[in-house]
Amino acid sequence: APAPKVIFSDDTTPDRDSHGMVVTKNQRFVWVGDRAANKIEVISVNSNTRINTIDLVGAYSNDPTPDLMDIA
Repeated sequence: APAPKVIFSDDTTPDRDSHGMVVTKNQRFVWVGDRAANKIEVISVNSNTRINTIDLVGAYSNDPTPDLMDIA
């Protein structure tokens, strides 16, 4: 098996708590939920880089705390 590789790390805040991830149906991206930061980090499988951050805080919830993920 290949050795683990760090793709993304955020040491600017202690408020990080990776909680659940899912590979998109076309297997191009991995979405990683962060409960503490209320964000989803989008990782490109092809380039092994973070390509986007989705802020989940909005009109429906100021603390959405993403947890489990699945594809519908």
